[in-house]
Amino acid sequence: MGGALDRRRFGKTGRMVTAVGLGGGEGILRTYGRHAEANAVIMEALDQGGIAYFDSAKAYAGGSEDYYGEVWRNRPRSQGTGLPGKQVGEQGACGRETDLTETLQRMGIETLDLWQIHDVRTFTDIREVEGGPSGALEAFVEARESGIVRQIGGVTGGHHDPDVLSHAVETWPVDAVMLPVNPVEEALGGGSWTRRSPPSHGSRGGSRSSG
Repeated sequence: MGGALDRRRFGKTGRMVTAVGLGGGEGILRTYGRHAEANAVIMEALDQGGIAYFDSAKAYAGGSEDYYGEVWRNRPRSQGTGLPGKQVGEQGACGRETDLTETLQRMGIETLDLWQIHDVRTFTDIREVEGGPSGALEAFVEARESGIVRQIGGVTGGHHDPDVLSHAVETWPVDAVMLPVNPVEEALGGGSWTRRSPPSHGSRGGSRSSG
C-alpha cells in the first residue's frame, strides 16, 4: 500500500476512520484454514495502509471473524486503531444477543465499535427489522444502550430501491448506513442511483470497505 489514507469523520460519532476499509466478505478472509495468508492481509492493512475500519460478519461463508480475532489477541493495542464492524444477516431479534456474544469471543474483543443490520433491500425487510420487540432494530438499540456496542447501523440494498435507504436514514436511530454502489448495477437491472440522487440528511457514515 502507498501513503497514509485520508480519514473522514464517522457520522455523528466524532471518530475518524479511513476512507477505505478492509472488508471481510471476499477474498482470503472468506476462507477457512488459511490463517497465515489472512493474517498477512490484516497486518498489511494495519501496518502499511493504516486502515482503521474492518468489516466482518458471521453470515460470510468463511472465517473472517476468527482471522481478525487472531490478530486482535496477538496485538491488543491494534484494537484502538480501528473500528471493527459486524454485519448480521438475519433481521429478527431472536438470538441476536447470542450472535453478538459469539462474535466478541471469536474476535477477541469486549465491545464492538459498530454493529450493523445486513442486507435490508425491501420495505418487507424494513417491517421485519422494525417489528417491535421481535425485530432486530430493538435488539440493536438495547445493545448500544448497554455499552456492549458503541454504534449501530444498517446495511441497505438501497441501490435497488433508494426509498429503502431514505427510510432508514430518516427514521432509524442509527449512527451509520452502509450503501453498496456498483456501476454495473443498472445494466443488470438492479440499481437506480444513476437516475436518482441519494438522500441528503446529513452524514451517517464515512468509510467504504474493500475486499
